[in-house]
Amino acid sequence: MVTMKVDGVGVLPMLQAAREQLAAAPAEVVLDFSSAKCIDSVALQAMEDLAHAAEGTRTKLILSGVGIDIYKVLKLTNVAPRFVFRN
Repeated sequence: MVTMKVDGVGVLPMLQAAREQLAAAPAEVVLDFSSAKCIDSVALQAMEDLAHAAEGTRTKLILSGVGIDIYKVLKLTNVAPRFVFRN
């Protein structure tokens, strides 16, 4: 399992680092969004790209600490079903 802390400033670099971790084929990649208040369209696209890249592996993508505002964006853009959510 790989755990990465995502914050409001470094969302995009952390998503890119998570994508690089997929090459090692971990069972789970946990992205901790507890410090992030929002995501922009570039980060949203990076999340879609990460989910797409993970489809070719057995890696489960888990989002933890996702605030309601970020969850609403993921839900409205139909990205949410591609991730597992944990508190």
